[in-house]
Amino acid sequence: MQQYIFRPLAIVAMVLMIALLPFGLAFRELSRVIFDAESTAAMVRQNLQDGQLAAALANQLTRQLFLSPEGEQPSVTAAFVRNTLAELEEDDWRAITALTVPTNLIEDTVEEVVDGYTAWLDGDAALPAIHVELSGWKANAQQNAAAVLTVVLDALPECSTAQVTSLVLGALQSMEAALSQVSGCRPPEPVYSAVVENASTLLQASLEHAPDSVDIGALGQLAGAPEELAQLKAGIVQLRRGLQWGWLAIAALGLLGVLLAARSLPQALRWAGLPLLLAGGLTFVFGLGLEFFSLHFVDALLAGPFLRMGGAAAAVGGALASGALDYVSGPLMLQGFLLSLVAAAALYGSYVLARRQASPGIPLNRKRIGW
Repeated sequence: MQQYIFRPLAIVAMVLMIALLPFGLAFRELSRVIFDAESTAAMVRQNLQDGQLAAALANQLTRQLFLSPEGEQPSVTAAFVRNTLAELEEDDWRAITALTVPTNLIEDTVEEVVDGYTAWLDGDAALPAIHVELSGWKANAQQNAAAVLTVVLDALPECSTAQVTSLVLGALQSMEAALSQVSGCRPPEPVYSAVVENASTLLQASLEHAPDSVDIGALGQLAGAPEELAQLKAGIVQLRRGLQWGWLAIAALGLLGVLLAARSLPQALRWAGLPLLLAGGLTFVFGLGLEFFSLHFVDALLAGPFLRMGGAAAAVGGALASGALDYVSGPLMLQGFLLSLVAAAALYGSYVLARRQASPGIPLNRKRIGW
């Protein structure tokens, strides 16, 4: 009577285990990639340097270099550079970023951000301490001063007749007087060439008060929200724990199915082996599929907590979720293969034990031995 009650429950438990175990193992591998500092840094180097995160960080840090902080009283030359920069569109900023930020600097910056964010998740600090040194950015911007100002001036509209008149009158007095009249428009020759020739001096005046380091948190929506960040951190830590250990709950479901259905050791091995064989095959196929398809629901699950922060953190979430799939496929295929081997061993053990129980001994032929 009990088998008619427990067997259906065991079958349900096994079906759930077979269907969910590939996802549980995938989430475990994803959590190792997303939240492990070394894995994250390796993934950043290989997948994110030319992506959304790198572009967002470079763009925001370039603006931080050139645009005047509130309350500062810049010189006339610095005001000229910063006022003209304020007129630029997003495409112009991307062009300037390409000129001022070499690849090695953005790689180092991205890794600093990821290391700081990972340390924040594993530590007790309320806010992430992610500081980026800008001295290398300053030096590179100074070296490419002429190209930067050419992009800036070419993006501006031509000066009107009234502005040209004011420019000529100012030029008769000094270069600074001329610059004070052309902010926001592209000057005609020969002032245009004169500005480009003096680009190094102009940018130096703009960069001399720029910060030597910047807090990445201040660039997005991190600053001024300690309570929200504390809740977010708790949610991310809980998500990480669930991803890392969720597969054990699924395995426990399969063990429950074995306990409900099996009445002997051969039965236990058979009830464990067949579902494991199916789960191992599905896990292998799932890992193989990740080599060719992007599973958007996985992206959404991992990126969700990061997207709530906005800014560069949102780019971290989306980029990590997408890049992590490349790292999950290989381990999943290996785990699926190992599960299949364990399942095959269990089924073979069940077969051998069942035969021994069915044939406990071999009858003796008494005539042949002389009895």
